[in-house]
Amino acid sequence: MATNELGRNQRRILRFFDINQEPIRTLLPIDGYEHMPIVPLEIAIEPLVSFLPAIENYAFIVKERCQDQITDKLTVDEAASIMLYTMDWEPIDECLYVSLNKTLRSETRNKLKPWYLYLKLFLTALSRLPDLHKFVYRGVKLDFSRFYKTDETITWWGFSSCTNNINVLQSDAFLGMTSERTLFTIECHSGKDISEYSYFASENEILLLPATQFRVRGCLDQGHGLHLIQLEEVQSNSTLVSNKLPAVIRTISTEPIPRPRPKPVVAVNQRVNPDVQRTMQKYGSHTTINLNNQNVTDEDMEFVVKEAIMKKNCSGLNLASNNITASGIDILAQRLDNDYPLKTLILYGNPIGDEGLSFLVNTLTNNTIIKTLELGGIGITDVGVKHVVQIISGNKSLINLWLCKNQITDVGIRMLADAISNRNTTLRFLSVSENMLLTDGSIDSFIQMIMYSQSLAYLFASHCNFSATGKERLMKAHQSFPNFKLDIR
Repeated sequence: MATNELGRNQRRILRFFDINQEPIRTLLPIDGYEHMPIVPLEIAIEPLVSFLPAIENYAFIVKERCQDQITDKLTVDEAASIMLYTMDWEPIDECLYVSLNKTLRSETRNKLKPWYLYLKLFLTALSRLPDLHKFVYRGVKLDFSRFYKTDETITWWGFSSCTNNINVLQSDAFLGMTSERTLFTIECHSGKDISEYSYFASENEILLLPATQFRVRGCLDQGHGLHLIQLEEVQSNSTLVSNKLPAVIRTISTEPIPRPRPKPVVAVNQRVNPDVQRTMQKYGSHTTINLNNQNVTDEDMEFVVKEAIMKKNCSGLNLASNNITASGIDILAQRLDNDYPLKTLILYGNPIGDEGLSFLVNTLTNNTIIKTLELGGIGITDVGVKHVVQIISGNKSLINLWLCKNQITDVGIRMLADAISNRNTTLRFLSVSENMLLTDGSIDSFIQMIMYSQSLAYLFASHCNFSATGKERLMKAHQSFPNFKLDIR
């Protein structure tokens, strides 16, 4: 029994001791995730299920646990993304933090693509936590002094779990007091205290972000097998992690700020939800504004438009899981023109319907800024798909399109396939997952998209009403396109 308990403890704290997995060589920058939308956790992990089969169960656990943990800092999904990172399960190589850090440390950057949605959510959550300037500690049960030379600069490519309590590392469950071991004393400037959101809060975990660089200040042999290495976090001379919104550390974009011409004033309804007003005040200009699950209604939309789009010139607007109807979308649509730098619009889970989507057609068809459009769970039918077809047939900037959890049928998919194959050259990501009206009648349309689209690289159509035979036929066609990412669970 004691041996099993020790094994569980060692597995649980493995991320504090995986320094030996860090590559010595320089790798390509970490980027690509910044183009993805901020989505609920259960959607963010969809691309990971094929190689982390237990992750859906653990995502459900942490999201339920975080329902009572929501703070002014983070949404439930953001908090849950952090907690999920701190969890472990068996087999250990199918555990999230093990697999993610292995991928971050790999030379093959294409392996990061399934992680983009989770990375966007996770890094957005971390960016909302304050930077810490303090001494933290990490260790490994090996002598690492030969790899760290004084005054050299080194890079840790994975997320690095540290503790601010040296006594934790000296316990038997961690480094212990005997045998060869290396203790890293790190002066960090941008660490993130995630103990409030960790599944194991007692570990006092401080997380250092991927591609953090350090200067080696000194290496000491303390005797009795203990080697002490002193590191100081330094600013990189090059961009090793994409600095586009949401940046890993920054919350304001470094892209040039456009100078819009004067805009007419929109009157603000005095009955605006006070929670929406307070949340809006937290954000500066040119940021991604997150109003997810804030009980936003149509009465709030004039205020949201004025503050988020017209005044703050937000680059992203997350309105997921609110109570916005077609009337609210009509107000929003009037300001989605090329005068504003909005790149990401998330409307997931609002009762917008086909009518609401119709208000977006003219504006988005001619928009050259928007890159991500999240229309999952808004109650559209094939009538709404006709509006989507109009948008993607004319729009020249849209990259990511989410249509999951709607009432789309095989007829709607045929319309989409025709537009994507013949009249669109920019769309790379499409999700129609959890449209339960989709049957094997859509399989030929999906094959058409894979074979003839000029740009599509990701197709998610999981949890629909396909037969095993239909899935097999689609997977067989997909084999001829190994670089195309298909999810049809």
